[in-house]
This record gives sequence, C-alpha cells and structure tokens, in this order.
Amino acid sequence: MNPIANIHANTTNKLVRALRWTRMLLHVAQGLLVTGLVYPRVSPSLRAQLTQLWSAKLLRILNIVLTVHGARPATDVANLFVVSNHVSWLDIFVINATEPSRFVAKSEIRDWPIAGWLVEAAGTIFVHRSKRSDTARINSEIQAALAEG
Repeated sequence: MNPIANIHANTTNKLVRALRWTRMLLHVAQGLLVTGLVYPRVSPSLRAQLTQLWSAKLLRILNIVLTVHGARPATDVANLFVVSNHVSWLDIFVINATEPSRFVAKSEIRDWPIAGWLVEAAGTIFVHRSKRSDTARINSEIQAALAEG
C-alpha cells in the first residue's frame, strides 16, 4: 500500500469521526436546551412531537436506518399501551422515532446525571421496584397518561 495514501485515509477517517462526534454533541446540547427551555412552556402533544423529531434525527446522526414492518394499529395510537423489554439504550429512541411515547423506568434512573433529568422531563413514570406498595401509584399514573393520549 502507498504510505501517502494510507496517511490520507487515516486523516480522513479522523476528520469524519471528529465531525460526527461534533454533530452528535451539538444534537445532544440542542436536546438539553429544548428540554430545559421549551418543554416547560408547551403542551404535552408538542413535547411528544419534539421528542419524536429529536429521536429520529439522532438515529440519522448515528447512521441507523429505521424500517417499520407491518400495519399500524387501527385504533387511536394516542391510547396505545405497549409493553416491551428493551435490548439496548437505542430502543428508546427507535420507539420514540416511530410513535411519541412515555416510558416506565426504575426509579434509580432519576438519579443519573443529566440522563435522569432528561427522562423525567420527557414524562417518564418512575417505579420503585423494591416497594410493592408503589403498584397503585404506578397504575394510577399509567391510567392518567393513557387518558391524556
């Protein structure tokens, strides 16, 4: 292999990686700003739309192509309840990019730096898994979320 071509390829790859990381960091910063400044002032439906757009853009930045198979439910998706066990942190953004969603998560996530604040602002319902008595509160919050759409 030509050493000059190899140097050029490594430089290009580093430049492309740097640009991708910069784009990702800017996208995350934009998400933080929107969550902190816009979410408190807009309706839940607009928050859901903004989250859906942000999630779809994140997938594009990560070069993930999302393909949905099958027909959408015939019922109103605003009142759809989906139960799933996710495999990766990306699943949340894939689901949000497909349909505006709210999630149920373990209460410990609320204490995570930055991520805890973000998921709380996105309307996540937190469950204390060690407290069996928390079931009634969770059921009530899920029922209210379904009623809101």
